[in-house]
Amino acid sequence: MLINFRGSTNYGQNFLESLPGNIGIFDAQDVMQAFKKATDTFHYLLSMDNAVITGGSHGGYLTTLLIGLYPDAFKRAATRNPVTNIAHNYAITDIPDWCIIEAGISKHYDSTYIATPEDYQKMYRISPIWLADKVKTPLLLMLGDADRRVPMSQGIDFFKVIKARGVQTRCLVYPGNQHALNDSVATEGDVWVNTALWLGSD
Repeated sequence: MLINFRGSTNYGQNFLESLPGNIGIFDAQDVMQAFKKATDTFHYLLSMDNAVITGGSHGGYLTTLLIGLYPDAFKRAATRNPVTNIAHNYAITDIPDWCIIEAGISKHYDSTYIATPEDYQKMYRISPIWLADKVKTPLLLMLGDADRRVPMSQGIDFFKVIKARGVQTRCLVYPGNQHALNDSVATEGDVWVNTALWLGSD
């Protein structure tokens, strides 16, 4: 199931612009509402005993956020180049405007703006790393070491924290690969094969 959460482009400008300032709330609510509808409708096929979640980039943000918010909802999770700490990503990404605007700090990005301690706190508190101590779901992370949008350190930090807490996790790094992890047929194939194997494991 691919979920068209608020902030996506499919339902017009108002739908798109509803997410800034509500990231981690509206998008997370939409995903879980769709998930509940699916489990209620197809209860004979899908339940919290066999449901899995995966996503990349913003979808990776949601994947790592949701396994912290709902630690018993999913059997397994897999993510590609996830944003796990918006406050940290603001300093290292090639799109700092995404961090500032989505966090609701400003509606417009100004490259001369210096973030305040309050801004950093706001960005941190809507980040998956804030909930890392709640994570129990086995997680696969797949990272491109040439990613400038969500540099690899985002995934590595999350991996280290949950691994240290005893969560089953695995991290795959793709040398020379960028954000989409589709730099080559070999990379893209490896990503999806490993995703299928991980999500299909007991």
